[in-house]
Amino acid sequence: MNWLKLINNEAFKEWLINTGSSSTLPQGDFRLDPFGSSLRKFNNAHSWLEVLANTGVFTPTGRKSQAISDLASAELLKSDENFSDFGKLVYDKWVEYSIPAGNSNYEIHRCLLIISASFNESSSVYKDYYSRWLELRKIFSFNFLITNKVYLYLFSYLDKDAIGFNPFQFIKSLNLSETDFASTVDWSSIKTHYSDATVNTAVDKYESTINGYLSREGRSSMCIAMELFNSNQSERETILTEIGITSPELDVLNNILTDIKPSISVFQRIYYGAPGTGKSHKVKEILKGKEARTERVTFHPEYDYASFIGGFKPISEKDPVSGLDEIKYKFVPQIFTNIYIDAWQNQFQDYFLVIEEINRGNCAEIFGDIFQLLDEGYEITPSNELASHLTKELTKKGHNGFTNGKMKLPSNLSILATMNTSDQSLFPMDSAFKRRWDWEYIPICYTPIDDFKKKNESFDFKIDIKDGNEYSWIKFIEKINLNHIKNNQSLGMDKCIGNYFIKPDTDKTISLNPFINKVIFYLWNDVFKDEENKVFEENTTYEDFFPMNTNGKTKIKELFDRIELKPIQSLEITEDDTQLRQVAEDNEGIDS
Repeated sequence: MNWLKLINNEAFKEWLINTGSSSTLPQGDFRLDPFGSSLRKFNNAHSWLEVLANTGVFTPTGRKSQAISDLASAELLKSDENFSDFGKLVYDKWVEYSIPAGNSNYEIHRCLLIISASFNESSSVYKDYYSRWLELRKIFSFNFLITNKVYLYLFSYLDKDAIGFNPFQFIKSLNLSETDFASTVDWSSIKTHYSDATVNTAVDKYESTINGYLSREGRSSMCIAMELFNSNQSERETILTEIGITSPELDVLNNILTDIKPSISVFQRIYYGAPGTGKSHKVKEILKGKEARTERVTFHPEYDYASFIGGFKPISEKDPVSGLDEIKYKFVPQIFTNIYIDAWQNQFQDYFLVIEEINRGNCAEIFGDIFQLLDEGYEITPSNELASHLTKELTKKGHNGFTNGKMKLPSNLSILATMNTSDQSLFPMDSAFKRRWDWEYIPICYTPIDDFKKKNESFDFKIDIKDGNEYSWIKFIEKINLNHIKNNQSLGMDKCIGNYFIKPDTDKTISLNPFINKVIFYLWNDVFKDEENKVFEENTTYEDFFPMNTNGKTKIKELFDRIELKPIQSLEITEDDTQLRQVAEDNEGIDS
């Protein structure tokens, strides 16, 4: 149904009369750009700022006071006619990418660099424009908005509270789709519906004012830039084709886009492998620099839905009348709910939830029906207590994380988890839960460079048992894993020891005590305790390794001998002998 037929009510009539009575129509809160009477797009401002940068003097064309006011509102200039910090950052970016001042063909480029800079600096105004653009895109496609620009301006005026009515918020509450909006606004139908002279005057004023903006390119350039910023690489290529931009402008724009990270889509990934393969380290590397927007939790057998999502808990509060402390039960949100709200309230930032040892908890119980959110675009109806909390934190504050009683995972919230394959018998995951995740196996690496072309830090780890020798950690796990675990059909790779199973000292040395307490205990208790093996002597108990400095040292040396692990010095001598023998054989061949 056409949106005008739905909004043509008495409240809208009174709103039109009230707002249309002033000499200048009041704009509402839904703005998409900073442009004013002297700043209709950034190309002229670019020329003014170039002169300011070169001479230190601000000399705009037209009325100077208005230019200062408009550029200050755009956060590019201070009232004392000097660059703001944000304005200097933006101007330097324009220079860095060789954007020619005054050339209107580079307006999208300027807007894109402004949007990008706003997420690196505290420029809330452009973040607000960006959030509103995303709000529009929930209703309309990019092509519709750029082709039918009237709506880019119309909603800026309709989002105005007057006499207790806001037309734009009313339209949003109807949950309309793009098909409910024609390519043009039928202003005459509004006048026909009300048949009121005062309404006619107001409608004519709105039509004239908005039509006067349609020839301006500033707002559409800003919206194109925001769409490019919010898109992935494939989507960007489609947009550039649709808007018909060509070289040399296309080349410069592609250079900018190459340096701007595409907005990520939500993803869920589980990193799995044997104990100590570096799963948590990999996650830490991925999230380096994003710690402030990352929450971590470790699952365990006692962890449940209330611990992860939230639940009612007794809270002590002082009664405002009696002044006495009273116990009340209130919904207390937990880690998932908190980061869900944070992500929706800050849609211009990426957020990350890290779940360590995900399979040590009962995922079906912990996630409950929330696990359905892991399907992209899927919505669920939360419990009454969670719904009440989300209403307070999101709906009443203008965010979209709880619309029509439904939750939907925000596109800037990713969930990363780690899983030891040796623990998968604790709480097996069902197939419905598993298929909602991407899976990445982290292998054990026995070479100096790993599969990701990075240095294998564990390659230099040494075991020092205080017998006058040092032993290679990498050789130790290689012999244990490949010769004694992998080839045992009842064990397999799940029980192998990973590169970072134990943390060495600062000099990359693994000393006797932690080696026995962690490595030997794991091998004896979790791997070989009930298995025939050649690692431990028959009838050996873990207590046989104590006291460590006497019995432990002897037992470790005997174990190394059984698995044929030689000291590092012996390995080097053996390698040197092999090289000398090869040289001798080569020389012998030459002499003959």
